[in-house]
Amino acid sequence: MIDLLAHFQNLDLFSVGIAAAGMMVLGFVVLFNDWQSATNRLFLWLAITASAWGMVNYAVYQPYDSPEFSLLLLRLAVFFSIWAAFCMFGFICTFPSKTLCVSKTFKWLLIPITGFVSFLTLTPLVFEKVTSLTIEGSILTVENGFGIAFYSALILFFNIGGIYLLVQKLLKKDQDQRRPLWFILLGATLMLGLIMTFNFILPAFFNDSRFIALGGIFQFPFIVFAAYAILRHGLFNVKVAGAALLVFAISILTLSEIVNADTLLLIIFRTVIFVLILVFGISLIRSVVREVQQREKIEKLAKELEVANERLKELDRQKSEFVSIASHQLRSPITAIRGYISLILEKEFGDFPKTIEEPLKRISESSRLMINSIEDYLNISRIEQGRMKYEMSDFDITNLAKTVTDEYAPVAENKKLDLTFGGAKKIVVHADIGKIKQVIANLVDNSIKYTPSGSVTVKATEFEGKARVTVSDTGVGLAKEDIGDLFNKFIRARGANKINTSGTGLGLYVAKQMVEAHKGRIWAESEGKGKGSRFIIELPIKTS
Repeated sequence: MIDLLAHFQNLDLFSVGIAAAGMMVLGFVVLFNDWQSATNRLFLWLAITASAWGMVNYAVYQPYDSPEFSLLLLRLAVFFSIWAAFCMFGFICTFPSKTLCVSKTFKWLLIPITGFVSFLTLTPLVFEKVTSLTIEGSILTVENGFGIAFYSALILFFNIGGIYLLVQKLLKKDQDQRRPLWFILLGATLMLGLIMTFNFILPAFFNDSRFIALGGIFQFPFIVFAAYAILRHGLFNVKVAGAALLVFAISILTLSEIVNADTLLLIIFRTVIFVLILVFGISLIRSVVREVQQREKIEKLAKELEVANERLKELDRQKSEFVSIASHQLRSPITAIRGYISLILEKEFGDFPKTIEEPLKRISESSRLMINSIEDYLNISRIEQGRMKYEMSDFDITNLAKTVTDEYAPVAENKKLDLTFGGAKKIVVHADIGKIKQVIANLVDNSIKYTPSGSVTVKATEFEGKARVTVSDTGVGLAKEDIGDLFNKFIRARGANKINTSGTGLGLYVAKQMVEAHKGRIWAESEGKGKGSRFIIELPIKTS
């Protein structure tokens, strides 16, 4: 019979230990999920105080040789019960806010009162002495002091006040916010119903006090439902559940070893192991929470980046459309200005004073440069929108290069530069003659712009089965660090503004896009600043 009683006592300890371990694990899981949330912090303190009360309350009703030790445990149990009720009340006040939502009355009146009454529980003013013990040696009755009235009133206030607050929140919240509160209310109702039934009604009316020691188990439903309410409210991460269950299972196994221990030394040793497992298990949960949070943060950033990227694409499309429309609108009047200036210079409208000839030539040159810039913007717009069209045909690139050279001869002559062409062999390519002419013209124009004195040479040759056009000059040259970025959009060589202020940094970018569309390549070479430069275009030769 004694062995059977001991067996049931071990089962009771095992059950209380499982409840305490479960509450601790849930408390730390919730905290690690969002340690800055006041709701989560209060939930942890609720779990800690509830676990402490459950274990100490169980210990109170075990047999001991010393009534004084039993009385000390009883005082500790009521001490923890006050703070567990206080944490539950504070948790209900704050849930689901991430900031502490308490009134001045709570801070300056309720907290001091709770601290004062909890101190009283550790003195004879609440429990004076043990008056009788059971046959086994556990507490049967105690003599109460006048402080028991304060303790009872405070516990009653926390429990009834907590239920009242939950009901008030349920009435004020909308449908979506009510569901978590219903879970908390259900957990609180179950907890209070179990405690009232087994800790008050059965001992008072049926003289059955066997279940008073299991008060820690009765708190477990509230902790579980509260944790689930936090889960539903988005403050708890479901992905951490696996790690929490693993730690909980290992804790239960370790606890079962404590229950089955038959010597004090073995109990102490296995208890230490149990505590270490809880500590390391909580650390494991914390690391898993961090990993999950980082992964979710990366996923969130990736989604935000995707949205931003789509927005940027849309803005880029709108920009290209705007540039296209604006460029079309600008090109017509500039073309008209250039045409009329040309007619004036050719004296189609009669003679004009000699003094305005030079200004008219400058206007004509500026309008030419403006038309070239507008054409660059239009080409970029077409390229980016995929609207660039290529009309392919067979033509002699040598003859095309010579034609461009001849067209730019007057421009070079105005700058007193020697512009020469080399290449007599016919080289046929299959390409868009208009686009390739624009590319060659761009290179020749650039060389003339950036060559203060000296010469510019255009050559058309065949090299390793490719048609090659090379534009060389004796101009400002290029630094090695500039060559790599020269064909990017809006990029100009260092110091280019000192030689030519009208450049946009778009011509070479457009040229590169056009050449690569013909499965060719374009690049620049230079021996350094002040040593001139070479720009080379390479295109496939037309086969028979």
